[in-house]
Order: sequence, then structure tokens, then C-alpha cells
Amino acid sequence: MTTTTEATGTEEMTFAEAVRAALTEAMEADERVFVLGEDIGIYGGAFGVTSGMLDKFGAERIRDTPIAEEAIVGAAVGAALCGMRPVAEIQFSDFTAHAMDQLVNQAAKIYFMLGGARGRAVGQAQDHGHADRAIRDPNPVVFMEHKVLYRSQSGPVPTGEHVVPLGVAAVPREGDDLTIVATGIEVSRSLAAAEELAAEGIEATVVDPRTLKPLDEATILERVKATGRVLLVQEAPRTAGFMAEIAARIAESDALYHLEAPISRLSGLDAPIPYSADLEKASVPQVPDIVRAARELVEAG
Repeated sequence: MTTTTEATGTEEMTFAEAVRAALTEAMEADERVFVLGEDIGIYGGAFGVTSGMLDKFGAERIRDTPIAEEAIVGAAVGAALCGMRPVAEIQFSDFTAHAMDQLVNQAAKIYFMLGGARGRAVGQAQDHGHADRAIRDPNPVVFMEHKVLYRSQSGPVPTGEHVVPLGVAAVPREGDDLTIVATGIEVSRSLAAAEELAAEGIEATVVDPRTLKPLDEATILERVKATGRVLLVQEAPRTAGFMAEIAARIAESDALYHLEAPISRLSGLDAPIPYSADLEKASVPQVPDIVRAARELVEAG
């Protein structure tokens, strides 16, 4: 249930409600926008994100599809080429592998092969855009939603139209002792860890890149220079994870000369996620892991 705070002009929403609100706003503003995916209509989506949208927009704009990710993305690419602005919803990111040809060889390359494609080819939208939000961006945009956040994460959402540009990082917390750069669900875990660290007298800056491509490298480097220590946190496995790219950019910049301790990475294990709840939790960074790694980094300097 959303609640409105008139004084601040915000509504308290869960993550799922915020995604639904952004989709609704985009569809009300532009009749070319439609959503397609598995079970998004009558069922309301596997996680309830599109609940009620079928009644509001009808089956032409909330399109249930077969269980075939290659068809979902392929249809979205074709619709975008015809001037529509499709939002292709994939239930689980694992399933994007089924649509790799449509996603990588078609959607990502059409602009370069044909000199420009109208509309957008694939992605899921929230308040992101390159001067516009993601749905309005003329290029393919992939928006990754962490399923655990849908109901567990809530917070204030600005009322009315609110645009967050692609390529602009958020800095939800400032501190002088170290910088924590985190992505996805690890952002909220890093903020919780920062609260615990503050009780010990360690003040952490937390940077959420929000988008990986384009990447707000300037904000990351600025905060690293200011604190002299950096902890890079991701849920993805360590090998070939995006935090390795951020570490490389820090090492290649003059921020390297401001470091008082080596760059530190905290990542998921290089292994498939286990079925056991305890093992699953142990396979990716949790709040205590971030606290411990941050404490060690500060003490090492």
C-alpha cells in the first residue's frame, strides 16, 4: 500500500509498486508504450509488478506471451523498428540466455548496422533516461530488477514526473573513512553496513552507480580520492564481474595516488547459487561481510 507525504512531495512505495507506477506513467503519457511478457496480464506478473495493469490498459498493451524469451525479445525488436516503444519483461534474468541472439546480435547492433533505429528494443523501465527515462531512450535499455527487492525494499518516491538520467550515480551516504561502491541489492546492504560501521566510529560513503553503461566514472573517482579507501561490492561472482572493471578504472586514473590501502573487492562465490537457504545466503555478500571487509580495509590503512 502506498502512502503520500504532502509536505515532501513523495510517496512511500515498495520497489514493485515503484516499477508499476513508472510503467503506468509511461503508458499514460505515450500510447506507443506497451508491455509484453509471460503471465503479465491476468496473473499480474510472477512478482505482481503488473497487477491491475491489464484492466487499466487492455490486452493490446499488456500482452501475455508464450514461454519463449527469444520470441518476446524478437517481437520487441520488431515493434521498436516500427516506431513502438515496447517493454519486454523477462521473469528471471537467467532466461535472457534464451534470447541472446535477439538481444546481442539484433537489438544491440541495429543502430550501428542501419544508421539508427526508432523506439527501443528491450528492457524494463523505471525512472531512468538519458535526458529522458529509459523507455524514452531511442536505444535498447536493459533494466535489471532484483526480485528480492520487490517487496522487501520500500522508500520515498517523488510524486509526479521524476527523471533520473542514465549515467548519473547516486551517493545516498557520505563519509570520510572509506568509499563503498555497490550495485543492485548490495546497495541497501551496504547502507545497512554503513550504519553499523558508524556505531564503531567508521564513516563510509556509499556510491550506487545505478547504470553500468553509461558509467558515472567521475563520481566514483571523486569519492575514492576523498576517502583514500574503496570497497567494491557486488552479488555477482568475483571472476569477470563488473567490479573488476571499476577497479581497473580506479587503477588507471590519478585516484590511484590517493589510495591509502589496496582496492578491495567483495563478491559472490564463483559457483552456482545453492538450493539450501543457508548456503545461498553464504554465497553472496551479506551485511556482516561488508562490515567486516570495510573494517579490515580501514584498519589496513
